[in-house]
Amino acid sequence: MDYKNHKYYPYAEFFLERRHYFYYALMFFVFLWLYDVYNTSGMFAERRGSAIELFTIDFVKKTENKVEWMLSADKLIKDESYNKNYFTNIKFTTDPASDSVQLITSKEAVHDANLKIINFSGNVHVKSIYPDTSEVTAEAGEKNAALPAGEKTDFFERGRPKKFLEDNMYTDSLEYYYENQVLIARNPVKIVRPKMEIAGNSLEERFKEKKARIAGNVRIKIYEE
Repeated sequence: MDYKNHKYYPYAEFFLERRHYFYYALMFFVFLWLYDVYNTSGMFAERRGSAIELFTIDFVKKTENKVEWMLSADKLIKDESYNKNYFTNIKFTTDPASDSVQLITSKEAVHDANLKIINFSGNVHVKSIYPDTSEVTAEAGEKNAALPAGEKTDFFERGRPKKFLEDNMYTDSLEYYYENQVLIARNPVKIVRPKMEIAGNSLEERFKEKKARIAGNVRIKIYEE
């Protein structure tokens, strides 16, 4: 067939005369695909070989001065090749020595030591326990007695709290960057506080700055006595 005399040949001349280059490009991408398949299968084989399975475990993250967080789970699959840990039925406690403690429970969790992050998923429940600073014990330090009336004092100078308050948050998945103490929920969340409920599409809480931001279709319910 003499395709050069075809009426559409002038329009396709550039591609037809250089079609062998397209064959080379196709072979190149086929080679990349085969290499990717071979490399990926090797990664999976390595992962299966280096995984360690443990049951009923407890982790404690310590520094020189204090315990940063504690973790317990029914099952752990430790992946040494990727430096990741996979937990089942996890219970996580942040800063247990402080007055304000967060207790996080979920069905599953992944701890990535490289990124310093714990991903919780499946019926995530976060319970925050903190002191009620509106009511403290009657005793006050000597420093308080000398202060003018109406001047604010530090919480710990005014005395210990009479009681602690509790917040509960519910969501499907949660990311906790434990080095920076940042909690992020990218799914809808519901927070139940004393006499109040707050719901939204996402949450970002920074424990060091003591700041929290709820975004996306925020709804607030206030319960009166």
